[in-house]
Amino acid sequence: MNKIAFVFPGQGSQKIGMGKDLIENYPEAKILLNRANEALKEERVDIGKICFEGPEEELKNTINAQPAILTISTILYKLLRKNKIKPSIVAGHSLGEYSALVASSAIKFEDAVKLVRKRGEYMQSATPAVTGSMLAIIGLETDEISKMCEKINDIGIVEIANHNSPTQIVVSGEIKALEKLSVMAKEKGARMVIPLKVSAPFHSSLMKTAKVNLARYLEKVKINNPKIPISCNVSAG
Repeated sequence: MNKIAFVFPGQGSQKIGMGKDLIENYPEAKILLNRANEALKEERVDIGKICFEGPEEELKNTINAQPAILTISTILYKLLRKNKIKPSIVAGHSLGEYSALVASSAIKFEDAVKLVRKRGEYMQSATPAVTGSMLAIIGLETDEISKMCEKINDIGIVEIANHNSPTQIVVSGEIKALEKLSVMAKEKGARMVIPLKVSAPFHSSLMKTAKVNLARYLEKVKINNPKIPISCNVSAG
């Protein structure tokens, strides 16, 4: 029998209307959505309303995008399991690793919803949204992009954030530096330079305070041994 891997999406994958058809057609999906809202009742967050009605800027805001994506991802996972589709291994792209941890029973769903909400708060407060963002550069190799980042450090911080493939690299940093890097990458022959739908410069040194705060919060979260193997973001192991 062929083995199946589930890879859960990260930020930037959100869109208005995501999950609405599932909530309308599957009672268990509605139950999970209600559980997510209950977990965030102190914050008065309505994940369904944010997902289905937006506005887009509200959904894009990392404090909302993170619990929204995790919730819809978990709903999809539970529906697949209901239909006897079971993964041999799980993984996630950035934020998606938290969905993978829920799928593997390493973290309880409600705990994960609260955790990624806090993660979003810490990441957003680490730097004002207007000062930073992220770009995907397609068609150039890592070394070339790294050299360009070094050349424009006098303009602002910009760093390699994700290695999606040998020629699909995500960079993160301050807006002015990203704008300059975008021009340089196109001049160097990049096939595409794509601004990501995120609200801050994630996976960069600008997130230093978020790292400290999240580590402190994680001390309170119960983490179990996973029941399904997980391939991690950092090591791929």
